[in-house]
Amino acid sequence: VTGFGPFTLDDGTRIDPNPSALVARMAADALQCQHATLPVSFTFAVTALRALWQQTSCTHWLGIGLAAGRRSPSLELIALNVEHAAARDDDGHLAVNRTIDHAGQLAPQVSLDAERCLAAVTAAGLPLTLSHHAGTFLCNRVLWEGLAAESLGELTRAAFLHIPERAALTLTRSASVAAAVARFLVAPSA
Repeated sequence: VTGFGPFTLDDGTRIDPNPSALVARMAADALQCQHATLPVSFTFAVTALRALWQQTSCTHWLGIGLAAGRRSPSLELIALNVEHAAARDDDGHLAVNRTIDHAGQLAPQVSLDAERCLAAVTAAGLPLTLSHHAGTFLCNRVLWEGLAAESLGELTRAAFLHIPERAALTLTRSASVAAAVARFLVAPSA
């Protein structure tokens, strides 16, 4: 389970700590699995993620990111083959309509049964919605990498969850949703 490190908004506001890292840690603690915090960097996030998978012999991965303006956690259905952002990453890089993989699909889909996951999580009394794609910033980029690793057989299954700001839902509640999604990711028939 991964989240992201601190980052700076366009207006200069520093988000530190990043709620996604806190939720990833809390969910991993509940699941008794490993967690990590990825840098908010187009250059280093994927490198850190791939190194994590290799070091831990990871077979399943759930990424978590912050989505301001959402009211509940959202399970992302596809990744887009593009990096694009209005804001710079924490290294100062700006991605403008960059193709991730020129030989890759336009929009690979997650392999887990999202409708069944949604039903299982909401039946447990937890809020969850489905989202059509993970945007074009780093959340999308790491989901793309997870789905690529899955298609190559390097991971069994990969997924990404966007969480709302703290004002919309507590960190504890977001962590409960993340843990429930991760459990479904590993054992969809349970």
